[in-house]
Amino acid sequence: MRNNVIELLARQARRTNRKRIPIKTAAAEMEISYYTLNAIVGNTIREYPVDVLTKLCDYFTCNIGDILSYEEVPTPDENS
Repeated sequence: MRNNVIELLARQARRTNRKRIPIKTAAAEMEISYYTLNAIVGNTIREYPVDVLTKLCDYFTCNIGDILSYEEVPTPDENS
């Protein structure tokens, strides 16, 4: 899984006439945990809570596909 939260934060900053939106500020505005949002941004989260995904979609005015995308991870060749 890959997320586009950094890109969406930059777009949201432009949309709201701000230079940038720090992760801590965005988390507070969405009323979610800073640690959860930071884990999402850093791609270290193992499970995406549905309520957090809903808040992300509402905050960015987007769909889940704009936030998450699937990237196939190459697997080692078993014959090697």
